[in-house]
Amino acid sequence: MLCLGEASKYNSKTRSSFSLGSSDPRIITLFLALLKRCFDFKMEKIRCTVQCRADQDIIVLEKFWLDVTKIPRRLFYKAQIDPRTRGKPTKKKDYKGVLRIDYFDTKVQLELESLAQLVYNEMS
Repeated sequence: MLCLGEASKYNSKTRSSFSLGSSDPRIITLFLALLKRCFDFKMEKIRCTVQCRADQDIIVLEKFWLDVTKIPRRLFYKAQIDPRTRGKPTKKKDYKGVLRIDYFDTKVQLELESLAQLVYNEMS
């Protein structure tokens, strides 16, 4: 169900991974737990990216998401700052940005999308 609403969709021309991004640590934790429980999960296939606002402290945000995920720092890409937020202060002081998790396993992605299609078909 998470992937139905939150994950990227398969595109054979541009993607060798699928991703899920959320600012909610519970969603990120649940997604990782389900990947580990339901598939032949390999930590080395994960990459994380902190996506944040221009006025946020990247080091603090990365530490937050490292603590939440328990994913090694070496599997984190450089943080991405949203250029549209330059000069605009963050109003929610507890906002920790978005963590995007990319998982490089097309087989898992296609299986998740097949499951999503089953749900769509049941609802039609």
